[in-house]
Amino acid sequence: MRKLIGALAVAATVLVPALQAHASAESGQGSAAIPGRVSGVPADATVPLKLYRSMANDENLTTSAQYLVNHRYIRTEGQVRSAQVLGTVALKTYRHPGRGDTVTTTGAAPVGYTYSRTEGYVYSAARGGTLSLRLFRSRLGTEHFTAANQQSVDEALQAGYIQVRVEGYVYR
Repeated sequence: MRKLIGALAVAATVLVPALQAHASAESGQGSAAIPGRVSGVPADATVPLKLYRSMANDENLTTSAQYLVNHRYIRTEGQVRSAQVLGTVALKTYRHPGRGDTVTTTGAAPVGYTYSRTEGYVYSAARGGTLSLRLFRSRLGTEHFTAANQQSVDEALQAGYIQVRVEGYVYR
């Protein structure tokens, strides 16, 4: 009986903190126990998702990176979670080495594109205070543009981009 009680006590010291961390992650409070995280940022934080434009070829790049060489900052599209919590999916950037195009998506890598980085985590369903993060592609399908800010959406449509899908939802 003592061995059983001792084993239960050991199990409780391991399980209780894990359950508390899991409950914290599900509620969106505190640090997340679910793997996946933007490095150097607290688990319950959001990070800005920014639109940059290449100075070489006007290519659009939506990323949570703080600074990009040879790109100019245009605007912030919204805020993504820095860690995965219940109801979120990873937002990843892929690059096509031949064309120099990037695509920021929750989907699989398009043919010919290679993984660059995880930008953060977006909600798969709309919540209060969120905007839809939309993926656009050029008519030829050779360029992509991920946008949530209405000004960016308008620019994509005016440039002839076609909306492919809603990738998820980001905070304003």
